[in-house]
Amino acid sequence: MDNFLGGSSLDRCLDERLRNTASAFEVEQLEKRVADLEVALAELKKSPSYDKEFYTAHDYAAIMHLEPSTVTQNYFRTQRIKAEKKEGCKFWVTTAAEFRRVEAVVNSVGVWALNVAA
Repeated sequence: MDNFLGGSSLDRCLDERLRNTASAFEVEQLEKRVADLEVALAELKKSPSYDKEFYTAHDYAAIMHLEPSTVTQNYFRTQRIKAEKKEGCKFWVTTAAEFRRVEAVVNSVGVWALNVAA
């Protein structure tokens, strides 16, 4: 099975090289560390690197592959995405929690799922 380090052929090559120059214990320790790193990398890929104070139509447009005006008209104004336009502000904004919810829906099912009545 392929892994994050480039696949099984790299594993075999690394394994052969290490067995020629290192003890079995050292190889086992390295294998454990690589496995731990792969798990940590997988977790890192799943979690966002930062949260902003608020998200706008431009942020949603990037993950939904739509124009910001389409996001505003079809999703913010219809409340398919819970957004608000604060007094004195010209942009619709959402919370980080709402952005993550929409991102999860879009990544797992697709944008069309936001069009289904809740």
